[in-house]
Amino acid sequence: MKFKELRRLIEKYEVLSEQGKGMMVPGLNSQQASDGSVSLHDVTEPEMLERINAGIAAFLSNVPNMGVVDPRDLLVRLRVELNKIGFDFKYDGKAYPEENMQFGLTQFGGRTGVDEKGNQLDDDGITHRLGGPLKLSLKMNHPPETGFHSIQAHVVKGKGSEQESGDGSEAAATLKKK
Repeated sequence: MKFKELRRLIEKYEVLSEQGKGMMVPGLNSQQASDGSVSLHDVTEPEMLERINAGIAAFLSNVPNMGVVDPRDLLVRLRVELNKIGFDFKYDGKAYPEENMQFGLTQFGGRTGVDEKGNQLDDDGITHRLGGPLKLSLKMNHPPETGFHSIQAHVVKGKGSEQESGDGSEAAATLKKK
């Protein structure tokens, strides 16, 4: 199929889309998380963190004002949202989240293999471009009188080049409450 033919078909389906039929083509006739000025997966762009944090805030704003009964489900759903733009953190939904937590983020599953100089690679896929890791910082609020949990989350630049580790059952490193 030639490009002109494909374009004609897409334009034909655009007309049908306005009537509730047809196909959605990302970047042509469907909404996107990015406006095109910067890709959400490009960690080297300074405004990327703002946009990702805005997306996390928008996702968490869909949670009822009173919160949720089980915060594990909310963390799993947040993980799925971050997966849509290539980020992941180790959490399997089994461990109960603590009040303050940080999870090391990976991008596209990290890097494993050998680089062009013959060095072994096994990292988060972020540190080599940013000079340090990215972390998902969580703060959970659980007033005992309500029984509901609310979560605040945002992505922050980590210190150094070490990555948080965990097998999912431990969730992640816990920050001491000050």
